[in-house]
Amino acid sequence: MLKIQDNFSDYKSKHDLYNNESNLIKLFKLFKGTSSFPSKWYKEGKLVVNTTKSFGLRGLQFGEWLTTEDKYNYTLALYSALFDLNKILLFKNKDIGMRGMLGISIGSRGIPNAYAHYETNQYIINLSRYHRKDRLPYKQKKECEAMGSSECKKWRFLYTGGPGSLAHEYGHFLDNFIATKIEPKRGSVYLTGNPGSIRAGREKINEDKYPIHHIMEEIMYNVIFNERGLTSYYQRIRKHNPYYYKRVEIWARLFEQYIAYKMKQRGMKNHFLTSPKYSSPVYMNKSELERIVPYIDRLLFEVRDKLKRFFY
Repeated sequence: MLKIQDNFSDYKSKHDLYNNESNLIKLFKLFKGTSSFPSKWYKEGKLVVNTTKSFGLRGLQFGEWLTTEDKYNYTLALYSALFDLNKILLFKNKDIGMRGMLGISIGSRGIPNAYAHYETNQYIINLSRYHRKDRLPYKQKKECEAMGSSECKKWRFLYTGGPGSLAHEYGHFLDNFIATKIEPKRGSVYLTGNPGSIRAGREKINEDKYPIHHIMEEIMYNVIFNERGLTSYYQRIRKHNPYYYKRVEIWARLFEQYIAYKMKQRGMKNHFLTSPKYSSPVYMNKSELERIVPYIDRLLFEVRDKLKRFFY
């Protein structure tokens, strides 16, 4: 497993920051709406340290092109996203990062033209940094320039690059980590199957021995089939690039939709945590999603139970 460490000093004074606390609060609220800002952590100069410790992360890694301002802003956004994610998952806080197993990289280790990606068995989520102004599409570039430098930077920070992809990538992390560490099953890298699998049929799994694998298989089967045969959703995504009906990708999109659905029920929003990155046909509609939600509820209940026995 690759080591990942903080590569930015977290003990800067407030005066070393390009941005001030007032502006950070405004940015924090743009991602979360009405929310409390962790001003105590900010004033102590320990935002990164407290974020990694509170959520049990292996570490944060920042790209060399990120400014100090960017690093603090992304850390604030990440803190808010993990905090809200855990309101839905109901894990113990440090179990979000599986007690030092999950690393998060921002603006580093990226893949060209990808908003984000997940490194299998390295347990690292990578989120790309905001786009450079000169690399925006022509229309967006002109609109951004018209905003003025400060507003253009804020817009790019909020709406380009990795923000909105965290829930999707965390879905990949859960899929991989549970299959390899919490409920290991011979030959299983992901609960959903091998990374390239487009298998539609149901695998027979011993429910008593592998309850989480069994529930995931039920989820995937019900995503693909109903009493009439192939679901409308599966038929719809089969018309697209095979990437969209890989089992690992079906699950990651389903997980991000599940998180968004549960947040909406609670009157929550968090743009950094989840925001659609694909065209609507490859997502489930409301009735399709609501049919699968109880299965995911059941899976997460079983995961929480297994985590108690694994960590405690």
